[in-house]
Amino acid sequence: IAWAALPPLFAGAMKLIMMPLIGKKKKTQDAMNQVYKLPDFNLALRLAQTMNVLFCTIMYSSSMPILLYIGALYCLVAYWADKVCLLRLSARPPAFTQETVIGAIKLFPLAALLHCLLAFWMLGNQNVFPSDFFTDATEQHYIDRYMSGSNAKRYEQIMYNGVPTGDLESFQWYIEARIQDGFRRAAVGEAILIGMILTYYAAYLLYYVFGTHLVACMRTCWLCFHSKDGKKMSTITNETYTDAVQEMIQSGVIHSYELKSNHRYDLAYTAISELEQKHLNEQSAAVGPPVAIPQPSPVVVVVQQQQKQ
Repeated sequence: IAWAALPPLFAGAMKLIMMPLIGKKKKTQDAMNQVYKLPDFNLALRLAQTMNVLFCTIMYSSSMPILLYIGALYCLVAYWADKVCLLRLSARPPAFTQETVIGAIKLFPLAALLHCLLAFWMLGNQNVFPSDFFTDATEQHYIDRYMSGSNAKRYEQIMYNGVPTGDLESFQWYIEARIQDGFRRAAVGEAILIGMILTYYAAYLLYYVFGTHLVACMRTCWLCFHSKDGKKMSTITNETYTDAVQEMIQSGVIHSYELKSNHRYDLAYTAISELEQKHLNEQSAAVGPPVAIPQPSPVVVVVQQQQKQ
């Protein structure tokens, strides 16, 4: 905890202490500025360290529950250390967006999957958590496969003495036995959770690959069967752009080529607007106060259909 959370705090404090001592020896303004400039806050490093601690805590907490308390203590110390370091001991950071943190949060289902896999493996260990099988059929199959005849001696030797180096057949046999040990009453809950998480990832992958096309097809079919006034859709419309623009806005359809009309380009539109505002302010700094960017008036395009003669 101290190694991950406290070094930036100590580095910032030492920087403040050394500023007046080193600043006396500087002769130019640029050198003085470098001395009194606070260090940057390394968001990438702190996020990586925090994700490392949280992943290890979640993954291994099934076998070592005390890690949950250690992880909670780390979050408390890291929160206050990063808060003091960011607000008091670091230079003003750039305007970060939430995309970095959201991307990190999306990885936590993977941490839950690793937690369940380790718990499934550990709770099936009969030396630690002995329990019966969930069904009699599974127990009978396990006995016939691993506990009858010569397999019983092999089972005892492999489970308690380990697998000799290079014996891939015995290692595969051990893995199969340990996986089937997971379907006991002590670990059946973890097996269900693993199935649910894998189903979630499979659905997410299908949506990521085919989701856009499926949504477009379903939307088209929905509009075909539920068109306005119960009428079937037609390739020819009698409405003009002016008549249909309000309906397009309500339906969430992009109705203009302007950047601000498409939510996917909100960040680009904001950045361009800020750069334009800064440029205008620099030009008008010598003659008067900053001027605001005039909002462009919306361009209305009227589409008229040709009447068939």
